[in-house]
Order: sequence, then structure tokens, then C-alpha cells
Amino acid sequence: MKKVKSILIIISLFLATVCFGKSNVDYFNMGYSQAKKHEYKKAINYYNKAIKISPKYVKAYINRGICYEKLKEYKKAIADYSKAIKFNPEHADAYNNRGICYSILKEYKKAIVDFDKVIKLGSEYAYVYFNRGICYEDLKEYKKAIVDYSKAIKFNPEHADAYNNRGICYSILKEYKKAITDYDKAIKINPEYVDAYNNRGLYYRDLKEYKKAITDYNKAIKLNPEDVDTYYYRGLCYSFLKEYKKAIADYNRAIKLNPEYAYAYYDRGLCYYELKEYKKAIADFNKAIKLNPKYVAAYIIRGLCYKNSKEYKKAIADCDKVIKLNPEDVYAYYNRGLSYYELKEYRKAIIDFNKDITLNPEDVDAYYYRGLCYSFLKEYKKAIADYNIAIKLNLEYVDAYNNRGLCYRDLKDYRKAITDYDKAIKLSPEYVYAYNNRGLCYQDLKEYSKAITDYDKAIKLNPKYVKAYYNRGLCYHDLKEYKKAIADYNRVIKLNPEYAEAYYSRGICYYYLKEYSKAIADFDKAIKLSPEYVYAYINRAICYSILKEYKKAIADFDKAIKFNPEDVDAYNNRGICYNDLKEYSKAIADYNRAIKLNPEFFMAYNNRGYSYLWIKEYEKAKIDILKAIELNKDEFYIYAHVNLGCYYWLAKKDKNKALHYLEIAFKNNYLDQNYDSLYDDTSDGYLLKGLNNTKEFKELVDKYKKE
Repeated sequence: MKKVKSILIIISLFLATVCFGKSNVDYFNMGYSQAKKHEYKKAINYYNKAIKISPKYVKAYINRGICYEKLKEYKKAIADYSKAIKFNPEHADAYNNRGICYSILKEYKKAIVDFDKVIKLGSEYAYVYFNRGICYEDLKEYKKAIVDYSKAIKFNPEHADAYNNRGICYSILKEYKKAITDYDKAIKINPEYVDAYNNRGLYYRDLKEYKKAITDYNKAIKLNPEDVDTYYYRGLCYSFLKEYKKAIADYNRAIKLNPEYAYAYYDRGLCYYELKEYKKAIADFNKAIKLNPKYVAAYIIRGLCYKNSKEYKKAIADCDKVIKLNPEDVYAYYNRGLSYYELKEYRKAIIDFNKDITLNPEDVDAYYYRGLCYSFLKEYKKAIADYNIAIKLNLEYVDAYNNRGLCYRDLKDYRKAITDYDKAIKLSPEYVYAYNNRGLCYQDLKEYSKAITDYDKAIKLNPKYVKAYYNRGLCYHDLKEYKKAIADYNRVIKLNPEYAEAYYSRGICYYYLKEYSKAIADFDKAIKLSPEYVYAYINRAICYSILKEYKKAIADFDKAIKFNPEDVDAYNNRGICYNDLKEYSKAIADYNRAIKLNPEFFMAYNNRGYSYLWIKEYEKAKIDILKAIELNKDEFYIYAHVNLGCYYWLAKKDKNKALHYLEIAFKNNYLDQNYDSLYDDTSDGYLLKGLNNTKEFKELVDKYKKE
């Protein structure tokens, strides 16, 4: 708060009787004349001469002290007042003026001793109590200051400065009603009292009555258009009211009046920050820091500007600076942790959040973001522990419930995840992400109708929510409602033409609808957007193989294997292509690789057995086919039984056993999609030649073939 210090200097100058020749009195009078004209240095020269003639000339010491005081040479002034006191220990004016000098030099206790002496000598004037009150105020002894200001007011009920300063003390002591009464009184006594308007404005600002504060600042500015602080404080009020452009205009004015005003640059920067004009904000923080290289708050907010501008390394550098200046600054650790989080340097972020939590164990957001870091590191139990603490500290922390739900889902604890999403939705019924995430859990549990209901709600809340359309499309896919799924993927692609997964998933739907050319076109697009999209290569290859474009299919499998040398499906499916091209040794090599990568991969055993049938290594074929059946005993594997039937026909010419195993496959719907292959000389028809034209075979087929 502003304080008005009215230093009342008593000048006691007496003109002596005119004498012949220059005496001490003559020099004294000449000094007096020069002092009246503000020629203080010339006056001091004359007082020097007067004192030289008369070394105990008390009035000369006092007047010379006044001149030194005017020249701000306070120590010399004190020396003169001390001399005067030495020669006249009862001289009240000398004590008063020396007390004033001590006050200016912030030697308040010495000043108080002098003012006490003035009062003891019987000079109980308003100015003495007022000046002593200022000293007590600067020593933060506000109650003593109030007593003195009250005494000054008793001696002079029109003492506006005393009311103003007493109001300041009451404000500091949070006795706001008394403070406002004093400011009102000061203004009533002097309607043009700028400082009283400013101080009352500060009072209103502290009470968050910003409009009243602005009214007082307006009056102060009208009275004194050059008062830089008033523009600054009015700017703060506009900032609190979120009227940032008006605030900026006031800070501009303050800076124009005082280009070195660091606080004005800082607070103007805050306004630009709130307006998301980060470059302008950074420029202001740069200026504030240049003026005050230890301006911690400026580094912190500049760091936030860099973070929001995605210049995370610069943001971290600012946090480093803050921590160097103040190793206990919790915000610096928190904000640096956020930048490391954005850079996906989760371990470093965790270290900073740990420090934040050590300094402030109640910082709920630090637990939340540390939980996020653990989530991305797949340390889900640690993440859940942090979300638990965040929720304990804030029972309505919606994001914490949502993200804890994500962890439970990753741990496949779907019911707990759903409970968290339920809570998030209860707290925030329009929390779109919770509906989407709950839908994913229902989808995992194959409760598709519930999942679709949640995706519908998410889409209703946000018709441009791409993930909800995509996930609903996945549900329709699982329900084999491929056309509905395609409609959702179309919507995703319209909203985000760069969404590679949407093209891929739509391609899968076209595959199931046997629209292979459309499927290939979608896989093309997915690969163009994401050149290392392994499954897009694999599924495009499968489409090519169905269209008997085996070389194209093999090229795609080659690509998939290049990007993922551990992909067993790619080896298995490439093997099928080589088999169809009658390159059986290459096919077997691929199946070998698949089995080496996954010794439980039953399809690779079956397919290798199938290749062995073609090259007449029947016993190897039998071993592989039986292995496939053994590994897949929980689910009936029709293709292995067909291959076993082929084995008994080719190797043993055992019609009955061959028909027995074929019947097992036919009974389990083999014919639904594979009827033509039984008579195809490039497929099973070749291996069953001689059997597939017998009466028994035809009767068996007719028995299980659906019309």
C-alpha cells in the first residue's frame, strides 16, 4: 500500500540586527537568503563561515542541517542536528529534524528515540506523532502506529495524511471497516487526495470488489494522469475481471510512463497468456526478466507459455532457472514434470512429481499426472495407487476416475473399470470420454448393445467424436453387421481423412463382404498413411491370395515380415501362397519359421502337413496334422480332419477312414465355404482324385450340403 510521509521540517531562522563589518550574524543572514532561494550549496558556505566565527551557533547548525537534508545528504544533516543538540539539549526542532533524517535512512528506532524526546520536551504537535507513527508503521508495529496517528488526529482533526496512514494500518490488520472509514474521511477533508483514492482502491481490490476499486482508480488518474502505479493497479483489477484488453491498455500506459516497470511487463504478459497470445506474453516476460533476472514468477509463466506452444525444452529450461533460484518452488517441479510428460520422458516426469509431492503432499494434480506417467509405462498398479490418492484428496476428480478406469481395463478388470466410468458420468453427465471408455469395456465383455448405447451417447454429446464412431464400427463388425460398421468408418474418414485405422477396419469389412477390390483399395490407403502398418500388408496379401494374385500377396507378406520379423501369421500365410504356387519347399520353410516362433501354432502344423501331402511325404504330413488336432482340441478344426482324410486316401487308399474323417469335417459345416475345393484340381480335389467321384463320396456330400 502507498504511504504518505509528510515530513514537517521546522526552520527557525532569525535575522540579526545589522552590524558594521561581517560578523557571524551577517553570514547567517546571507545563508538564510540563499536558502530561501533554494541555493542550498551557497547557503551552506555562508553557514560554514558563521560557524567558523561562532562554533556554538545552534541556529546555524540547524539551518545548515536543513540545507543538507534538502540536498539529501542526510548523514551530514544528522551531524549538524547532533551538534545543535550538544550545545542545546532542549532544542525540540533539532530532535525532530534528526528523527526525520533517521526515518528517511530507515533507522526507525533512532528516529523514534528522537520523536520521543520532542514529545517529552513538551512539543505535543500533530506532526511529531504523525512522524513517529510512520516509523512504527515501517517497523510493522501497526497498533503503536495507529495510536500515534490517532494522537495526531486529536491535535489536528483535519489531518488527512494521518487518516490515510491509519487506514493503511487498519487494512493490514484486516480491520476493513475502520480502514474504509479513514479513507473516506481523508477524501472528505481533501477531495483531491490522490493517495487516499489509491489506498481505498487497494482496499476494495483486496476485498475483490474490483468495480469499486476501478472507480477509485479512475478518480486518482483524473487527479494525477501521470501516476504510474494507479494505472498498474487498475490494470490488475481489469485482469481479475477477465477484461484483459482493458488491463493491457492500463499496463501499456504504466510502461509508457515507466519503461523499467518490471511488474507491469509481467502482468501484461499474464493477460496475453490468458488470451493465448503466447508470443506477446513471452516477449513481456523476457522484458520483466531482463529488468529483474531473479523474477521467479516470470520464469514460471514464461515456461507455461513455452509448454502451451509445445516448446517443451524451453519450458524445462525456465523451470530449471526457477529451481536454481528457489529449490523449494513446488510449481517449478510440477510444470517441469508436465513438460517431461509431454515429451514422453515419463521417468523424468515422475522424479519431478515426486519432488512436488514431497514439498506439498496435498497437491492432487501431482498425484494425477504421476499416475498418468505410470499408466504410459504400463505400471498400472502404481498408477491406480496415485489415482486413489487423487480421488481421496478430491472426491469429485472426474479425470482421475476416468483414468483409473483405463488402468483397470488394461488389467482386464472390466467391472471395476465400468464402476469408475459410472462415477465419472455421475459427476459429469456430459463427460464424453467416459461414455466412450465404458463402451470399450462393454465391448471387451461382448455386451455389444450396451457398448453401442454408450457410443451413441458419446456421439450425441460430440457429433465430431471420431473415436466413438470408430469404436461403434468395431462393435458392428463383431456383430457381423458389416454395412453398419462401414457407415461408421465412412463417418470417421469424413471427419479425419488421415485416420489409417479406419481405412484398415473398413477394408476388413469389405473382405468379409467378399468385396476384395474395395478391401484392397482401403488397405492401400492405410499403408499410404502408415507405411509400416503390418496388418494392412497382411490383409491386403490375403485378399490378393483369394484373387489368386499370389506374387502380389507374397510381396505384401515380405513387407510385413520386414517390419515385424516375429509375425507368425505373416509366415503362415506366405507359406499358403507358396503352396498354391506349388513352391512347396518355400511353403514348408515358412511354416517351420512360424512353428519356431510359436510351437503351439496349430494352423502352421496343419498347413505344413498339407504341403507334405502334395510332395507325397505322407508320414510327415500325418504327424503334423495330428499335432494340429491335438493343439486345437478345445475348438473343432475342420481343415485338419479334411487333411487327415486326404492322408488316408493318398497314403493308405483306405476309403472308409478317408470318408470317416471327411464326414467329421462335413458335419461341422466345412461344405458351407469349401464345396468347390473338393472338385478343384488345384486344391483338395487333386488330393481326393479317385475318391471324389465315387458313389459313397457323392452321398456323403449330398447328406451335408446345404441347399
